[in-house]
Amino acid sequence: MLEAVKLMAAVCLVPPDGHDKTLEAITIAGEVKQRERFQPIIQGLLIRNNEPLRVACLTLINALISSPEDIDFRIHLRNEFMRDGLIDVLEALENDNGEELQLQLKVFNEHKDEDFDEFAQRFDNIRLELDDVNECFELTKNLVLDTPAEPYFL
Repeated sequence: MLEAVKLMAAVCLVPPDGHDKTLEAITIAGEVKQRERFQPIIQGLLIRNNEPLRVACLTLINALISSPEDIDFRIHLRNEFMRDGLIDVLEALENDNGEELQLQLKVFNEHKDEDFDEFAQRFDNIRLELDDVNECFELTKNLVLDTPAEPYFL
C-alpha cells in the first residue's frame, strides 16, 4: 500500500490532469468497494507502527487538497476528509513525534488556515441592510451567478 500511496501523491501533482485522474481512481475504488472514497487513506493514518505509510497518506491528502485552484473545491475535499474520520485522527497525529509526519501536518494546517483566510475575505466587506426583498434577491442571485447552484436558484 505504501508504494501505491506514494505513486498517487506524485501523480496528483503532475499537470495538467494528474489531480483529476488520481481523484477519479480513488472515487472508482471507493465505488467498487462500496465505501467512502477516502476511507482507506484515513485507515492508513491509523496504522501506528508504520510511520512511512502514515507520512505517505498525509502527503497524499495534502496533494489532493492543495492542488485545485478553486477554493470551494479545496474546502469541499478537506471537509470530505474530515467527515470520513480525519478529524478524529488529527489529534493523535499532533502527538506523534515523527519529524516527517509533523512536517506534513504543518503543511496541512497551513493550507487549511490560508483557505480559511481566503474564504473569510469574501465576506469581510459585505454590509447590507436586508430589509428590502429585491436587494436580498439580487444579492443571492449574484452569489450563485456562474456557479453550479445557479440553475437551481433560478
